[in-house]
Amino acid sequence: MFWLAWGNAALLFAAGFVAKQAPWTLTRTDALYWSLVAALISTRYLDITRFRGLTANGEPATIRHWLRYAPKLTGIAAGIWTAGQAVQL
Repeated sequence: MFWLAWGNAALLFAAGFVAKQAPWTLTRTDALYWSLVAALISTRYLDITRFRGLTANGEPATIRHWLRYAPKLTGIAAGIWTAGQAVQL
């Protein structure tokens, strides 16, 4: 559930805090944000390799799924982080 729901919710929550800090400053909030990204990617990898994880559709997940998931999540997270850094709420 972490990689599918709770982790993504925490990531969006952290993105809100990134947007509330002064533009283009690096703080512990940014470290937390990127730590969550790393935790999501790692958790998904462990889910697939150690716990016979499933896809969101209930099918067995493979490393191929992870190889698509990791760069997609990183790219989307980078875009959200960049947008959060560019504004100040």
